[in-house]
Amino acid sequence: MSNYIQLLFAGIAGIILLSAVGCSQKLPYEVVALEGTVTYKGVPLEGVIVHFRPTTGRESMATSTAGGKFVMRYTYDVDGVQKGPGEFFLSLPMSSGGLSSANAKMSASITEALRKYSIKGTPQAVEINEPDRDYKLDLQ
Repeated sequence: MSNYIQLLFAGIAGIILLSAVGCSQKLPYEVVALEGTVTYKGVPLEGVIVHFRPTTGRESMATSTAGGKFVMRYTYDVDGVQKGPGEFFLSLPMSSGGLSSANAKMSASITEALRKYSIKGTPQAVEINEPDRDYKLDLQ
């Protein structure tokens, strides 16, 4: 009887293992890590949303912090951007009433950068092929 129970447990463990492997996350596109600094005419942009929109596929986003630092997010649990050609553009964070009132005292650099590099402006065309932990998004 002991061999029967061991065999039963081994079979159940095998089924659980196979079903867990079948449920692992598989992304439809190759994603590479991308983090760095966003600047406009050399001035770091803090508190803006940096968007990367690939030619096809899913957009990645990040909110810049002090010094213009950002870490792109592909999904809630995957950092990075989809590998290949795409474009960067900027926006402001939203609050429940529209554009964040915390940004009411925006610098002239942020205002100008948003006007030029918003989705309605002229996004910055790029090609991302390798992971980069010190990417310089220097908008002019």
